[in-house]
Amino acid sequence: MGFRYAEEKDIQIIRELWMYSFNEDASSTDYYFENRYSKDYNALWDEEEIKASLQLNPYTLSIKGKKEKTSYVVGISVYPEHRGKKLTTKLLKASLLDLIERGGAISLLMPIDTDIYRRYGYENCFDMEVYNLSIRDIKIRKDRAEKTKRVREITKQDIKDIQNIYSSASKNWDNYIERDEDYFKELFKEVKSEAGEIFISYDKDEGATGYMIFYPKFEGGSKGFVREMFYKNSSSLNTFLSIIKSHRTQFKDVEICQEKDSYLKDFWGYDNKIKVNIKPFMMARIINPALFLNNMGIKNKIPLKMKIIDSFLDINNKAFIISENDVIESNDENNIDFIIDIGSLTQIALGYIGIENAVFTEKIVFLEPEKKENIVSALKEIFPNTKSFINDYI
Repeated sequence: MGFRYAEEKDIQIIRELWMYSFNEDASSTDYYFENRYSKDYNALWDEEEIKASLQLNPYTLSIKGKKEKTSYVVGISVYPEHRGKKLTTKLLKASLLDLIERGGAISLLMPIDTDIYRRYGYENCFDMEVYNLSIRDIKIRKDRAEKTKRVREITKQDIKDIQNIYSSASKNWDNYIERDEDYFKELFKEVKSEAGEIFISYDKDEGATGYMIFYPKFEGGSKGFVREMFYKNSSSLNTFLSIIKSHRTQFKDVEICQEKDSYLKDFWGYDNKIKVNIKPFMMARIINPALFLNNMGIKNKIPLKMKIIDSFLDINNKAFIISENDVIESNDENNIDFIIDIGSLTQIALGYIGIENAVFTEKIVFLEPEKKENIVSALKEIFPNTKSFINDYI
């Protein structure tokens, strides 16, 4: 049989495969299968018995103001006795082809190992800043603390406040996941199932000014973990740092995740005792180039012809013309202006890497060197650098 979607009768065996493949405790697994699992988005490789599974969780991705329905690939798992048979390749390819048939244009994936998924055309497209430091090195300003609330049972007002804070933060981003009221309801359940906490800060005049998702017993209680922290002002940031520092008798170190180019380094004054790393977080790949680029409104005054190399999805291995009206497929591969692989095109289209970077690293190949300067100039206008943020786990 091969590729199919799950049915109600399959849930127990899928759950067993999930538990076997991932190092999760029972409460996290219970949360996922009770709240996030849907057979409509669970793809299987079934040859008289289920051998492999993956989830295609639906999200709405905002790309430069345009809404794009996408599927977030999670939970890729193969039973041990069937590993080494390229079932991941078969299942993922069948899933992406099915998504294309259903009108999909782009796919997201959070990798365990980027090299594994690069072979399928995925590339890093979303990063974050990760701070690792000792509790004693957290700097706070005691005169600027705000009122805070630890959310025990989330209310409609809490959701509204958190949603407004996220919306305020997302105004600074070009590409991000849309989060509605239902998203935050589920997020609260997810965090609670993992022994995490959500704090909201308030100003007497402005109302809610920030929220923090905090795990005080991360890695078995050896450190604290801030999964997400958004703040409208320095007082809100100071408040959350004060809360973290108040746990100094419970753990010595903390890890804090932030959007790239956050205010945290400036707030602390670039302390050399604090380690700051850029963490590649999410990979992406365009699965339908013409549809995706047209949805983004890509066009050019003078037609450019590009050849896309997609070694995983052969249907994309062809020429495309970027014209003054739209992007269209072309059966004629003569007079190609440049060649680019699908992963690099995804990075450029999402603004993760600039055109100059792509040229220097030879991600773009020019067939006629004398045209290179004009093509580069055009591509810079078509694909400007952008700011992105994604911090969604399942």
